[in-house]
Amino acid sequence: IGLVAGVHQGVLTDVIATGTVVPTISILEGSGLGGIAGQASNSRIRHAHFSGTIQPGVMLPGIGGIAGHAEISSIEEVSSSGTLAAVYQVGGILGSADTVTLRHAWSTANVRSILSDPFGTGGLVGYLFRSKLEESAFAGSITNASRAGGIAGSSVESWIADCLYSGRVETRGTVGGVASHADNSTLLRCLVDGVLAGNFRTGPIFASTFTTNTVDAAFWSCRRA
Repeated sequence: IGLVAGVHQGVLTDVIATGTVVPTISILEGSGLGGIAGQASNSRIRHAHFSGTIQPGVMLPGIGGIAGHAEISSIEEVSSSGTLAAVYQVGGILGSADTVTLRHAWSTANVRSILSDPFGTGGLVGYLFRSKLEESAFAGSITNASRAGGIAGSSVESWIADCLYSGRVETRGTVGGVASHADNSTLLRCLVDGVLAGNFRTGPIFASTFTTNTVDAAFWSCRRA
């Protein structure tokens, strides 16, 4: 569900969407709900912006300012603002990303998850899997999440480079300046310069990890609420 329900092997460019999205019917988990596209697969999205509110009238996972779910796609020069709320797996740009290249993304959205989130809520991406996130920034807020990261909720086998977090994250659980949880991921040249407030565990870069991650030239000047 979005401006378009889904884009498959297609191209979306120069798109601006504004307004309020309040679906009152359930969608299949993994289908996604976004300001521009519900789902993007084998596609390219470029020069897209969403401004408004996405707040489901029913309990839905997977919400992003640009797309709820994206896989095997390239997404560049995109931005979002407004309010985005979901049960879990929500991000300012993408709810979840699988084998995606996300570059030059910016969000000032207020991102909220309603229930306990096993994947994480992120300033830009809720769940980042086998993907690249480069030259992007989040300067909005994340509230009411059980697991949250200034850039990504969770990062698994992914690459994050040249990113900035300068917003505010307040959670009921764990919070990381870049990601709440990371496994087998690489982080290069990122700056954390915002507020981090978690009730359980707080980390300036990652709050938790089960495996080895590579971190180089990461800087932080984070503040606690």
